[in-house]
Amino acid sequence: MSAIQDIRAILKEDILPLFKAVPLRADKIEKRIDELRSSYKYNGNFYNDLKDGAWLEKIEKPGLMLSLYLKRKWLKEAKFNISYNHTNIMYMRFELIKKWISKKDLGYINSLTRKDRYENDQEAGNQEFMEYMEKK
Repeated sequence: MSAIQDIRAILKEDILPLFKAVPLRADKIEKRIDELRSSYKYNGNFYNDLKDGAWLEKIEKPGLMLSLYLKRKWLKEAKFNISYNHTNIMYMRFELIKKWISKKDLGYINSLTRKDRYENDQEAGNQEFMEYMEKK
């Protein structure tokens, strides 16, 4: 077998299955984030945990490949004008992959509208999110 054939075999047998599994693992992480947000009985407790990232202790951290996939996916899907609960979930998603969020990404996130179609502000949690993201 030539070196090129070896590389093709490795890609087909070892690497490709990893890429195929990424969207399935992403769905699992998104469901877990939804569950965690729903588990808070009091918004004050949630916002405290959002500010210091305490909620992250309750979720498995994604690896490099999955984190980069999630970053791309979540930046495309980012909407902060649906409901405050949806906005909170978006913030949780970005906190989970904080390591991969650049200042440019944060600028983009902050540029998105926070007003719903009735002009109600859905910005709940933005201050706590930004405090967490600005910590190194």
